[in-house]
Amino acid sequence: MSKRGLDISTGVTKGNILPLTEDDLIESRNNRGSIPDDLNSVANSIPSTIGSTTLNSFANNTRSKSRLHPNKKKSRKFYSTFKIPTYFRRLFRPPTLDFETAVWEMANLIMQPKRVYRSLYYHKQTKNTWSRDDPSFVILLSFLLVISAICWGITYTPELLSIIKLIIYMVVVDFLFTGIIIATIGWVLANKIFENKTVSVSGNSTFGNSGNSGMISNSGFLSNWLGNNGSNNSNSIFIRISKAIVGFIITLIPNDSILEWAYCFDVHCNSYLIVWLMLYLVQYILLPLLRMNNWLSILIGNTLYLVTASYYFVVTFYGYNSLPFLRRTELLLIPIPIFIIVWILFNVSGFNLSAYMCDVYFN
Repeated sequence: MSKRGLDISTGVTKGNILPLTEDDLIESRNNRGSIPDDLNSVANSIPSTIGSTTLNSFANNTRSKSRLHPNKKKSRKFYSTFKIPTYFRRLFRPPTLDFETAVWEMANLIMQPKRVYRSLYYHKQTKNTWSRDDPSFVILLSFLLVISAICWGITYTPELLSIIKLIIYMVVVDFLFTGIIIATIGWVLANKIFENKTVSVSGNSTFGNSGNSGMISNSGFLSNWLGNNGSNNSNSIFIRISKAIVGFIITLIPNDSILEWAYCFDVHCNSYLIVWLMLYLVQYILLPLLRMNNWLSILIGNTLYLVTASYYFVVTFYGYNSLPFLRRTELLLIPIPIFIIVWILFNVSGFNLSAYMCDVYFN
């Protein structure tokens, strides 16, 4: 056994063992970084009947696979960075939707809104996020809005096209599009005005940074466009106003957000539930009375909108006030006294807001 191994190392052909040539040794030395040592041992143990051509093709295929292996890792890493958020993935997985929790939240938002926001602490501890990762609440509320739109359409605009337009307007425009705008405003306020820098994020650092905290650096295209004073159009009033508006908006957008935008949208959805209940359901039932031209109809119609708008801001206040790292959230209640003043003016002047909104929707 030792003699046979000695013959292999010295390059003497004996039995069926393929001899090692100088070219093989040079090739093995050059490709030591790409071919593992165990492959060399396998190649040395291949019988001579296979031939040098087969051995070379085996080595070449192995080298090509070893070169492709890093690219495969990069491709997997590339695709792993573009994962669909769990919130949207659950839209296409109905068994994962938790409608039972959504119904519980809706019931408590009407009676005890604080109870819903107390459960946020458990959600934060388990999911490490303040926002929902389940779209069940939005789906259920959208379904209620669709049913309401169909009822309103059948009663006042029985045409199919008019009903479809009404559904799109109530769900997409009134609920989603308006909610995106309100959530964005709340997100900016939470990160720019309500931020409490003395409270730490996880016990190790504080919210916000010194200096230009929450500011976006003017770089790239916007920096060149905002600071380009050498162009021919830089002296026009329109360009100056546009640059001032864009620059002001950039300073408002938080760069290091302490609160995710999705939570602000969840607060809007929670507050919008009372809008559906009062304006889409109760107003639909009382509309024959509200459209009468007397002081009682005016009082009930205007009071309906006053209660709805006030309760919307109260639930919104609960949503932001429940977060431990925000302060001065009571500023969200400032619109309520304004609503009361407007309500008094409408009642004194005889303006029926409920009748006016019906005219806007149904001409």
